[in-house]
Amino acid sequence: MNNGRSFKSGGMVRRAQDGNKDEVPIKSSLASLQGKSMDTYSVKRDGWLNEEILVITPDDATRLTPIEQQVARKIGNKLYGAKLNER
Repeated sequence: MNNGRSFKSGGMVRRAQDGNKDEVPIKSSLASLQGKSMDTYSVKRDGWLNEEILVITPDDATRLTPIEQQVARKIGNKLYGAKLNER
């Protein structure tokens, strides 16, 4: 029994009433075991507020000024060593 559905690699294809194909994702039986995606901003904020752990990227030009980016790089290089392309 076809009931208007056909399969292709990468997902299931369903024919709409107008004859066009609509992509329908295949639901996995393991979906209930997958963890929820986390809000990384909240994790970083909570880490700073609760534990004083600061997680930043020096390339964050939207929130850091060029001077702050340079300071972040210098602190990272001092604590963990310079990246190979910065030596």
